[in-house]
Amino acid sequence: MHRLLEKKEKYVEESYEEVNQRYEGFADTFFEKLQSRFPDIFSKLKFYRPYGSKYINDVNAVYDKEIAFAIALDPYCEAIFMWDEKKSKFHFSECDKDPVEKCLMAIETYYLKLIKETIVKKIHLLTKQEFNNNMLSYNRMTDNLSKKTLEMDIVQQNLMTDFIVVEQHLMLKEM
Repeated sequence: MHRLLEKKEKYVEESYEEVNQRYEGFADTFFEKLQSRFPDIFSKLKFYRPYGSKYINDVNAVYDKEIAFAIALDPYCEAIFMWDEKKSKFHFSECDKDPVEKCLMAIETYYLKLIKETIVKKIHLLTKQEFNNNMLSYNRMTDNLSKKTLEMDIVQQNLMTDFIVVEQHLMLKEM
């Protein structure tokens, strides 16, 4: 069971095909329109059917990727409910002129905006992390270069010492 679903209820996960076969209530075109308009959101939905309670005809769907939000179609109340972890709640009913369209607009103006903001933040953090990783690699590389330079200096000093010794030896032979 997903953390956004009512804890007092029991749910079983179901496929979209199962939802289509069993649900004929209020806003029964909602998910079809959601799939058409926002296929990326729709493709990440998980559907849940309540059982063992008076809500067995409801349809619950949860989006849980960049952010998490839930949608419930209630055929008895003739309403669409949406909510999220931030306690934002939306309610669209037969009293609204076009509840399916209003719900889709809420997804677009609120949840799609949150999804985009979250993705941008993740990219920014990733970019920052990549920068830090690159700086770490650069520092390691410069440390290694410094060690190599030091080693070369030592080799050069040893060569100079050897050269001086050989030169002195040759001078002594000439004398």
